[in-house]
Order: sequence, then C-alpha cells, then structure tokens
Amino acid sequence: MTEQQTITPFISLDDAVLRVHRKWEQAFNAFTKFTAARIECGAELLALRARIEAGEAGEISWWEWYQQKFTRSRADAEKLMAIASNMNPELAHAAAKARNAEINRAYRQRQQQPSRSREREPEPEPEILPPEPNPQEIEDRIINLFKQLHRQAQVRCATKLRRIIQGRA
Repeated sequence: MTEQQTITPFISLDDAVLRVHRKWEQAFNAFTKFTAARIECGAELLALRARIEAGEAGEISWWEWYQQKFTRSRADAEKLMAIASNMNPELAHAAAKARNAEINRAYRQRQQQPSRSREREPEPEPEILPPEPNPQEIEDRIINLFKQLHRQAQVRCATKLRRIIQGRA
C-alpha cells in the first residue's frame, strides 16, 4: 500500500492526528497488558509447580507434568517463572527485554561481519559468456554446418527447412 492509500483524505488533519495518538495509546496499553500477563503467567506457573511438587498430581515431576499439560517450551516457562519470582517482576521483565535486545544486536553484527573462513575461500570466477551472436553470424554458422553434412543429410535438412518456411512443420 502506498502512503496515500493508508491516509483517508476525507477526515481533517486534526482528526487524523487524534487517530494516531489513540493508536499509539492502544499499542502502549497492549504492551502493558502483555507484560502484566507474562508476569501473571509466571506467578501461576510457580504456584502450579509448588502444588505438583507437593504431590497433588501424584508421583510425577513438575517438568513431566508441564510437558503433558502445556504446549509452550520449557525455556519459555523458565523465563516467565524467573521473572515472576524476582522481587520486582516488572524490573526483571525490563532487564530480560534489554538482555534479549543486546543478544539480538550482537547477533546481527556477527552476521554482517565476514567470517575468517569466508575470507580464505576464493570467490568463484564469474562465468564469462560470449556475446549474443547477431543474425548474420547465426546464418553463417548454419551454412558452415550445412556444408559439413553429407549429401543425403543436406537434402533432408533442405526439405525440413522448406516445410518450416511454408508453415507445415
């Protein structure tokens, strides 16, 4: 979509600015709800873990029970439980987010830098193609090939060529 397609021309500029402010507020509220939901999930998982380890589900370990009941990975659950078990979960969530951003930044930098193994490998030679022949060169090649044929092959080729020219081939 172009910029003109996304902006509705029949509303005033002030109304458009107000709509943008509302969308930003919705995005911020959604992120705040997301953060709170992650912390709540972590707290709920910690409570469930205590109940499972106390034997409420029988003779089963916490992670075995977790695997049976949840589709999210163990790593996801461990992250949420670590955040929720912190004295200040909001601060722990922000720290985890900053740590992940730094890990991603370092990864992107490593991807942009050429590795030593790549530097040692010689680059493949570019394929050099001959220039496209012009129609006269093509005609000359065909005539030379035709001259190399024995008489019967020349007759067959001439017959086929006549059919092609007449549109019967």
